[in-house]
Amino acid sequence: MPLSLPLDMADDAAKTAFFEKCRELGGNLTNNTPMLELGGKFYTQSTAIVKFVCARGGLVARRGTYEVDNIIAHVEDLRPICYKTIKFLGGVMEKEEFVDKSEMHLRNLERLLGEKQHFVENRMTAADICVYDLLDTMIETQVPGHLASNFPRLAAFRERMGQVKGIAAYHVTEQHKKLFAFPAI
Repeated sequence: MPLSLPLDMADDAAKTAFFEKCRELGGNLTNNTPMLELGGKFYTQSTAIVKFVCARGGLVARRGTYEVDNIIAHVEDLRPICYKTIKFLGGVMEKEEFVDKSEMHLRNLERLLGEKQHFVENRMTAADICVYDLLDTMIETQVPGHLASNFPRLAAFRERMGQVKGIAAYHVTEQHKKLFAFPAI
């Protein structure tokens, strides 16, 4: 059975079959998502995929590999807090606690961005992609307007990244529209 995309995350049977196939193709017992197939080879693990794609697309840091990894680690420190708010994943964290627990992480990311357009070497890297993904798919969807009200540099960064040609084009596809968006809290 080939992987069927776009996947409608609201269709439980399709979702179950999809994740079973991902476990088979990815070669281990987890869902292996996200997963990238390129030339018949399957790549798994979010950060590894982002870094792989960025390397293939020329979006690598010339001298700042530590800085890229450092920013990605900051993103990964905040991501588990975001998941704790998602009820259908068993999350129980309420909005006020989320805002409180995420604040120091968001302030840190804003400090690291500073007045720059990008996090590392003033050019787009995997660090920017990872921060954008977190801000766009988790922070802004879970607490709409929170970035603009409290973290203006991160809000502006998110807006700029959303206008990048490839990102903007993806956001209007059926594949993106059918992904299950995390609900506001």
